[in-house]
Amino acid sequence: MSSILIERAKSGHIFKAVVHTMTESHQISHLFKASPKRVYETWLSSAEKSLATGVKSTIEPVANVPFTEVDGYVTGTNLRLEPYHKIVQSWRTAKFPADSKISLVKIVFSASHNGTVAAIEHENVPAGYSVLCKQDWSDYYFEPLSEYLSVGDRKFIRPELS
Repeated sequence: MSSILIERAKSGHIFKAVVHTMTESHQISHLFKASPKRVYETWLSSAEKSLATGVKSTIEPVANVPFTEVDGYVTGTNLRLEPYHKIVQSWRTAKFPADSKISLVKIVFSASHNGTVAAIEHENVPAGYSVLCKQDWSDYYFEPLSEYLSVGDRKFIRPELS
């Protein structure tokens, strides 16, 4: 099985992709200027994620419950949750081929002196789709959540949302 390693650094993200003949894997990470608790809570909150991204998200902090995000563009299931530390999800976008395997996403939240590093390992991505997924992680997760968590006390305290 042939493989190629692609590595790039851009705007605070580290991106690595391993390309196999049928599927790819990649890793990407981002520094959030908020606590692991707040990043984890926001990641799994329909209300906060929808507010942060400007597109509908239906997700809750419960294992074995399906979710939809980015107005249905991303779908999956929370497979395992370790509060404030790790999220494991089945994950796919509407652009993946219909006959492709379900991809697996592991997100680990680690405290750093500047905030929280969210390290994502994304496996079983259809061949040729890692670059698209990297852009999706940036556009729909990292950038809007970073901006949202940087406002006022949101990096420390969960806001009251109706």
